[in-house]
Amino acid sequence: MDNSDTADNSQQLEKPKRGTGKPFVKNDPRINRLGRPKGYDEARKAAIQMLGEKIVSADKSFAATRFQMILMDWISSRNFQKQKAALELAGFFVKGNENLAMNVDLRTLSNSQLERLSAGEDIYSVLINKE
Repeated sequence: MDNSDTADNSQQLEKPKRGTGKPFVKNDPRINRLGRPKGYDEARKAAIQMLGEKIVSADKSFAATRFQMILMDWISSRNFQKQKAALELAGFFVKGNENLAMNVDLRTLSNSQLERLSAGEDIYSVLINKE
């Protein structure tokens, strides 16, 4: 009765094998210190909830979300960094290699504007002077 199919002699499930590398130790340089911190997801959910809350003016004539109030502050600020952040958030500028590039749909430009661009003229001067 050595080969019977009873519960006592049934084949055991194999445990998944661990990696063959060296286990982690304290201050191991392979540890990912740049990963997402604990509690990040909860903090993000709380921030999204708070930014979506409506704020009503004292005379109850105006209501906006906290997010909208922050954007209004950024846009009306004299601080260029805030204005730049608002423009980037709106999609007017795309970050890349520390240079700002305007996000323009070339299909909306006229043939003369496209010719000026291909000649090497600056995109800002082409968009401002629609000749």
